[in-house]
Amino acid sequence: MEKDTERALAVLKEENLTLALCCGDETLKSRKRGVAALLELYDGKKELSAFCAADKVVGKGAAVLFSLLHVREVYSEVMSRDAQELLAQNGIPFYCERTADCILNRPGTALCPIEEAVGSERDLERALALIKERVRQMQSGSQMPDFKISGTLDNR
Repeated sequence: MEKDTERALAVLKEENLTLALCCGDETLKSRKRGVAALLELYDGKKELSAFCAADKVVGKGAAVLFSLLHVREVYSEVMSRDAQELLAQNGIPFYCERTADCILNRPGTALCPIEEAVGSERDLERALALIKERVRQMQSGSQMPDFKISGTLDNR
């Protein structure tokens, strides 16, 4: 694990964040849930190819955004198998404490809405459009969703 990833992980845990990105002395932090912070970074056109990220939970939607942001490395406490596959396909090294089959919504009744929106889409730009549309739909009716982990977890 790169030094910047280790720093991002320390900041994530010490400050109880949902997302931390580090590159040298620069640190970006967020407590926003879901993919909101990653979408803001993407839409803000911030150059993040030198940054390493630590995130609480990474599903396929977050993996799409990390791939489009071209981060150097991703750490997550929990990462879905689809997210791992997508990051690997895009040449982004990743580490996680646990692997989940999928990410569910907070009540545990269905897939996380972002995961559901992305589905089996493999094209990053099309997946981004699906994510943005789902976020728009959710914001018109409610706040960003909570999520919880589902499926088999294994320690890594």
